[in-house]
Amino acid sequence: MAHSKRTLLAVSIAAVLTSITMMGCTEAPSGVQPTTSPSTTETTAVAVQTESQRLATFFQESFDEDVSSSPIWQSYLGIKDDYDKWDDVSDAATQAEIYKITARLAQSKTFDTSQLSAQEQLSLQIFQQDIERQLANDEFRHHVYIMHQFRAAHTFIPSFLINIHRINDISDADDYDIPLPLADRLWHGQYKGQKQKWMALRFTGNDEDININTAEPEFCEWRWLEPHELVNLAVPFKRDVYDDVLKAFADFV
Repeated sequence: MAHSKRTLLAVSIAAVLTSITMMGCTEAPSGVQPTTSPSTTETTAVAVQTESQRLATFFQESFDEDVSSSPIWQSYLGIKDDYDKWDDVSDAATQAEIYKITARLAQSKTFDTSQLSAQEQLSLQIFQQDIERQLANDEFRHHVYIMHQFRAAHTFIPSFLINIHRINDISDADDYDIPLPLADRLWHGQYKGQKQKWMALRFTGNDEDININTAEPEFCEWRWLEPHELVNLAVPFKRDVYDDVLKAFADFV
């Protein structure tokens, strides 16, 4: 009797295992969609986000590197970290730039574009095309005019210093109003004063290089002065401005 129970139990277990096996191999009934594993969907989303983040980081680091190496560009962006410097325009610096963007182009091609959005793919294509154009143009690096009548250092530097290289201290630029009796006579009475931007420059020439005899001269004579002498020699309505400027430039003069 005990033997029969063991046989029956074995048959029952076998039947259960057979049922489980058949259930695993049976196709889903018509109209019933298999469920998607949540882990698969989440893994795909994370992969896309990670590649997008990699690209965003790459763009940001490239931009930051370019800005940090260009005092001129910093000035255009209002950054004053290297306000006392100019860009290095030597041939060695240009060659170093070529090496840098060549490496950057190679790195840009490591991204899996299938994991990027359409906008990100377009940004990456524009980024790569810009570098490829720079590399192609570099072949003609020594085949351009150093200076011509339209633009070069002789026009860029003064324009840059006047319009971009701003002085934010003393209200970005000091100003003064002309006394009313003079306002009617100066500048045909159209303006009441001036807003000035001051720059500290070092003169490396000789006295003979100074020429104030312009077509419409503003001064009749000139001479060198100690900074502290300047304020008292200025017309009264300009003295406060000169005093502010000398204080702002105290480290230079």
